[in-house]
Amino acid sequence: MPGSKLDKVKAILSERATPKVDSPSPVRSDDVQLVYLNELEKDIENTETFSKQADKAIKTLKEGLEAQLDSGESELERKMRILALHDTYSKISYIPSKNDVIGISTASKEVNELIGKQAKISSNLQEEGTELDDQAENLKTLINDYNEMLVNLEKRIQKNPSKLEGLSLKENKIQESEISLKNQLNQTKDKLSEASRVEKHLQSHLNKIVAKFLSFQHWSNEDFADEEAFKRNIRLFADVVNKLVENLLKTIEYEDDSVWLEIQPSASDESLINILLRNGILVSRQDSSSESYYLKLRKYGIEF
Repeated sequence: MPGSKLDKVKAILSERATPKVDSPSPVRSDDVQLVYLNELEKDIENTETFSKQADKAIKTLKEGLEAQLDSGESELERKMRILALHDTYSKISYIPSKNDVIGISTASKEVNELIGKQAKISSNLQEEGTELDDQAENLKTLINDYNEMLVNLEKRIQKNPSKLEGLSLKENKIQESEISLKNQLNQTKDKLSEASRVEKHLQSHLNKIVAKFLSFQHWSNEDFADEEAFKRNIRLFADVVNKLVENLLKTIEYEDDSVWLEIQPSASDESLINILLRNGILVSRQDSSSESYYLKLRKYGIEF
């Protein structure tokens, strides 16, 4: 059943009594940016104006101080005036509004820079953490490989204990061989020391024999009357004998009887060589002459 006329009137009155509210139009970002820039320009202009006023006041203060100093102001008056000025100018004469755009912009810029630095540090830490994780993973893999090698080695040792015993025996033999070599080396050093001592002893006897020979053979020769000349000839004779001995050792070492020592003797050397040849101590090659001898000591069955 349709409503009564009273209901229709109430409905019409309620529609008229309720005001129509228009939905707010969306604010564009360009408009917000424009308003922000305008506010920023105004704040900058106000700050510049205040800065100019402050510079002007400072200049006026300096001029006033200079004028008052020239006027003969007393020290007490000058100090009182300075204290009064300090109290006045220490109070902030410019207080920015709560919605100070410059301060907000500065803080926003610094915060953005800090955020950027923090993000970079965080990224670096993440990269380092990734590298450390990779290194740890590589170490784990390496440890696993070593453990596996150790297990395989233990298995091989258990399967072939004889090889391990053989290695131990070889190691013992090597150690014994090293000890033996050290003993042989020490013995060789002792023999070399003994040989050096014997060599010096034989050299001393050789010098005595040569000295006696020269004394008997050339006692009337004026070349041997001088002590220095006599000692020099002893050294020359001994040198010839030493060369013959060295040549004999080469012959034995290389098992080569064709090694001869060529000597071009002086008159005194020739007499010694002839005596040694006559007594069968030296052997001379067939092509030897009085100007050049090819000699070597007779071995007499020497063996080393």
